[in-house]
Amino acid sequence: MTLSITAAFIWLIVANLRAMFPSKDHHWKFAYVMIAIGIPILIGVALQKQHLVGAGGVVYGGVDHALAGGLSLALDQTRDGYGDSK
Repeated sequence: MTLSITAAFIWLIVANLRAMFPSKDHHWKFAYVMIAIGIPILIGVALQKQHLVGAGGVVYGGVDHALAGGLSLALDQTRDGYGDSK
């Protein structure tokens, strides 16, 4: 594996691990940092491996963060009592 693919996998693992835990700001500060780190990694993957792999990374990253953000929001609402049916 090339350095860019390895960096992309590390980025993916870090993003998923962080998304597993609730956050008061719904991970926005962390998301900005990960976006700033992820864009150069994505460009490196696209240049080294093919444009389709880079595009696949964009699609998967968007879906992954949408799902993780929704889960974090659901957990926060349940913990704060918003999800109660009383």
